[in-house]
Amino acid sequence: MAASLWAVAAVVLGTLLPQCQVAGQLTSPKAAAQTQFFGADNSRARMTFEGRIEFSPGRVFLRQYEIRGLTSPNAIFDAEFVTPLDNRINRQLEHMFSVFRNHKGFEENPGAPAMGQTIKYISAQWLDPSFTKMLVEYRYEDMVVFHNSQLNGNKQIDISFQLPLDPVTFYDESWASSQAKLDASANGGRRRRRRRRRRTRTAKQLSLHPCADKTYNEKIDFWYFWNPTETKDCFIDPKLMFTVDATVTALTSTTKTFPEYDMLLHSGNGKKTVHVTFIVGIDESFDRKDLGVRNYHQAVKGLKRKLKLRSKKALSPSVNFGKDSDTLSRDFGDFELVVDTYLLDPNSEKFVAKAVSGMEESDVFVYDGHSGLGGHLDIGRLENNIGRDLRLPKDKYQVYFFNGCSTFSYYNAEYSELKESNSDPRGTKMLDIMGTGVGAILATGDKRDVTFFSGLFKSQNSWQKIVLDVTNVDEDYNSALIHINNDADNPSHK
Repeated sequence: MAASLWAVAAVVLGTLLPQCQVAGQLTSPKAAAQTQFFGADNSRARMTFEGRIEFSPGRVFLRQYEIRGLTSPNAIFDAEFVTPLDNRINRQLEHMFSVFRNHKGFEENPGAPAMGQTIKYISAQWLDPSFTKMLVEYRYEDMVVFHNSQLNGNKQIDISFQLPLDPVTFYDESWASSQAKLDASANGGRRRRRRRRRRTRTAKQLSLHPCADKTYNEKIDFWYFWNPTETKDCFIDPKLMFTVDATVTALTSTTKTFPEYDMLLHSGNGKKTVHVTFIVGIDESFDRKDLGVRNYHQAVKGLKRKLKLRSKKALSPSVNFGKDSDTLSRDFGDFELVVDTYLLDPNSEKFVAKAVSGMEESDVFVYDGHSGLGGHLDIGRLENNIGRDLRLPKDKYQVYFFNGCSTFSYYNAEYSELKESNSDPRGTKMLDIMGTGVGAILATGDKRDVTFFSGLFKSQNSWQKIVLDVTNVDEDYNSALIHINNDADNPSHK
């Protein structure tokens, strides 16, 4: 489930700082709210490593460097200059999304970074006497989620992988290095005059980047889909990358926690009506063969069948819900469940409006569809569209289920931050978030939805049981690393 991410905005050699000294620090606003969570087949861990980035610092810095007579490249860490460096490192680290899904050693043991990293700058130095290229070294720390097979029962492991030295130029330079190798191979073949003629593609015939997914081949998507072994024509010059040697330390998982059923299902003023906003996003169109359209209608049928919900559209045909929306309800005795369902285009203004009202007003919010590489429910995107801040109720317990790709990284701690209050400084007591670590199978989204609803409202299971049941929906496919966040402060019984 992927489309397009909202991109993160976009002759003296240097004096090294002492190893213990912090030259600068970048902390993402999406830092993980708490260290514990539960995944049926995955675990949260803390990852650390020392990284490096090579880049041209830009005209503004170079001009000021000259005008002010600065002598140390560590000036790049000054507050007035460091933001472009911060953004560049964020772009570099985003490449871990593809590494932990597609690269050798991770295909069967996938994972994802939280992108809530803390970066501590170690040093800066010029790489040439003309001050055009700089090397910055830094220390990285962040939460990650990995399939249990990666940790294999160990409390700490070491892993190695590669990242681009300069994420801004990496797409073009890796394509150029692949083309150059093809051209060299073609020329060498002609010189040897082989009797057996074979068709050799030249650089001009490489219309697609050979190191990226064929469908998502644009520069803006490269960080999520790059892979040195994507095709036989891919060749990334080793000089364009560096090897990361990281330490991954497993964190304890919750063992028996329950949703806050007393707050979710009950009210001190008689029977409570539990409101749910359930949005399914289309895949490509509103055509009846579209997978998103299919998921929506199959999910509605499943909710009617398994939870015995009744359609208000059927009860009141005069009510105009539209052909792709409905309201389902059922009286469970001690509470009434009302589920407003919508089939929407995630790129539309109506999607934003329904998502915002659902997250601000409903007890439970469920989204099933493409994450848009984080863009569809990005808080910045929502707020830009509505022209105000997103206002989550701080005194209302809510449950969100983001049934899309890699939502651990996209829609996690930033939502908890909007629930923070004096009595809940981390924003976790009044919000539980269920999500995925990596890509989720679109074709089985409806089954995950129905299983989630059934476990939460019909059986009123523990979070561990709900997560396990939803995970088992995809037992014949690659795991999406389903998990629950923010449950460490939940009750251990109903």
